Amino acid sequence: MRLLKGAGATCILILGLISPVSSSARVVSNAPAARCLAEDPISGHWTVTFKLGDISVPGELTLKLSDKSQITGTVNSDHTGLGTIRDGRWAAGKLSFTVDFTTHDSIVITGESKEGKLVGEFETEGNRGTWEGIKQ
Repeated sequence: MRLLKGAGATCILILGLISPVSSSARVVSNAPAARCLAEDPISGHWTVTFKLGDISVPGELTLKLSDKSQITGTVNSDHTGLGTIRDGRWAAGKLSFTVDFTTHDSIVITGESKEGKLVGEFETEGNRGTWEGIKQ
């Protein structure tokens, strides 16, 4: 068995099946079988910083990837309070979603996975800023 890593997937390559029929094991099949486990680089807890001009606001982002492309989760900061993600999408290393809050206007977030971080832009209240997240 070998572990192979490639773009977006981890594969386990089984080189042959062993059958313990006698005191010596024998190979039942020489045909390689590969099983790929899709990596999920975004699910989990992220420490984020939202920047708008000279203002930086720290926060937390919790993401869950389901159905290979749907994102759910929450965003929380002292400035916005707790918000819930809606219309979340993940495709080709890029994400987009809207966060709805009870005490703050909604925030539209876009971004991408870059060098182990999530980076991107956000828009709220007619303003546009940048953000960065580091997985905890």
